[in-house]
Amino acid sequence: MAFDKDEVSKLLAQCHRRCCVCHRFCGVKMELHHVEHKSKGGSDKIENAIPVCFECHAEVNHYNDAHPRGRKFTGEELLAHKKQWLDICANHPAALISAPRDVDVGPLEGMMLELQHNIDVLKFFSEGQFQDRIGLVLQNAEYGRSISQGSLLLLPTELRKSLSSGYAQVGRINTFVALFTNTPPDGNAFANAQDKLGTAYRKSLESIESAHKALENYLPQNRKEEE
Repeated sequence: MAFDKDEVSKLLAQCHRRCCVCHRFCGVKMELHHVEHKSKGGSDKIENAIPVCFECHAEVNHYNDAHPRGRKFTGEELLAHKKQWLDICANHPAALISAPRDVDVGPLEGMMLELQHNIDVLKFFSEGQFQDRIGLVLQNAEYGRSISQGSLLLLPTELRKSLSSGYAQVGRINTFVALFTNTPPDGNAFANAQDKLGTAYRKSLESIESAHKALENYLPQNRKEEE
C-alpha cells in the first residue's frame, strides 16, 4: 500500500512542490514522509504524509537516540510544519512570488554527484586511458559544504568514516596533481611526478567508490523505511 495518487497530487499542488520544513522548491526532487512510520502503525492516509526535500527527509528519518545531537523531529512538530506551510500557500500566495525558487541540490545529494564525477575521472586511469587526462584535479566542494552546514553530524558513524576516508584520498590526489603540474615537463623529476600521480589515481579508486556506495545505500534507506 501507499498514499493515494490523487491525494498525493492534490497535496503536492497545495505545497507548490516546496518542502514543508525548509520551504525550498524541489521540483521532482521531493518525497512524501510518513509522519508516523508504517513500522510503528502509521497509516497511508494523506493526513500522515508531509512533503519534504531529500535533505530534510534524511534529517527527519535519521537520529541516533543512543548518541543524541541536536533536537529530534517529532511527529507533532512535523504536522505543525505541514499545517503552517499549507496555510501560507493557501492564504498568503504573495509570499510564494517573492520566495526564491531554489532548486539547488543539498549537500548530501551534491556529494553523491561529486563522488561519481571523481570515480569517472579515476576510471580513465584504472583502464589505462590517461594520457590526455592526467593532471585532472578531483572535486571536494560538496564535502566542504556538508562540513560547513553540519550535515555530516547527522550521518551514521561508519558512513562519516567512509566519506572521510574517500575525501582524504581526493585531497592526496590533488596534492600530487599540484606537484605534477608544477614540475617542468622533462627529465626524471617529471617522470617521477607523473608516476606518483598515476599510482595515486589507481590506488584511490576503491576508497572513493566505497564512499559513494555507502552514501548511495544510505539515502534510499530513507525511502525503504517508509515502506
